[in-house]
Amino acid sequence: MECHDSTGKSSSMTEPNRRFERWARLFLIMTAITTGWFIPEFYDWTGADQSRPAPIVPRIAIAIVALDLVAIGILVWKFFREPSSRPHEMQGNRFGIRHILVATAVIAFLSAIGKFASLNIATSILLAMVWLVNIGLAIAKPNLRWQIITIGICQIGPLLWTFRGQGVPIFNWRILGIATSLPSFLPTLLISSAFRQHFETYQWLATLFTTAELGIGVWLSDRAPKLAIVVMLLVLTQSLFGSFILNALIRM
Repeated sequence: MECHDSTGKSSSMTEPNRRFERWARLFLIMTAITTGWFIPEFYDWTGADQSRPAPIVPRIAIAIVALDLVAIGILVWKFFREPSSRPHEMQGNRFGIRHILVATAVIAFLSAIGKFASLNIATSILLAMVWLVNIGLAIAKPNLRWQIITIGICQIGPLLWTFRGQGVPIFNWRILGIATSLPSFLPTLLISSAFRQHFETYQWLATLFTTAELGIGVWLSDRAPKLAIVVMLLVLTQSLFGSFILNALIRM
């Protein structure tokens, strides 16, 4: 006899998916921690210096992007191919009046802080709120705990070298002071460079990017785990590239 879980789906159909998602999350966690810890050694291995990027670096970057595209293609194909993963099943609970009122109050509160205090403070508070909500979700929904842990490690893992205090000629606590924005260092650096501004001018935007990635990753984890893995993979790649660039800049 075929067994069914609480949602009525065949356990023989869901178990392979769960196993795949567990291994995918484990791979992302191990990759984030390992690469993040050894960023300084990787930089030294490439033979790059402050005035000349090593030729092998862009080649490795292109290879990583190519592998990402292949993995994303497979995940998206699996998501739309399987009947249990159709887009209409992502709808979940709709927002009610209470959710709208709470969101409006939070936006008004943060807008006031941004106007009269600092955008950096406002976005940092928003990120803290999102993490508090995620902690609450992890307590209320045990099946989401590892998803929340994975998205957090994909953001912070590539920056582990900043906590070592070694392998970098210049280490200071200022780096850790802006740690909330570092996972989105790369896109913010590109934007600030386009407008000829220093990164710290747009630090609030980096924190906002980080908050959005965290929120989207956790939201999808509850409704479309395979698409959530796509987001986690993109977040990991972005954070990894930004971490390498940050390491190179600190050496200058």
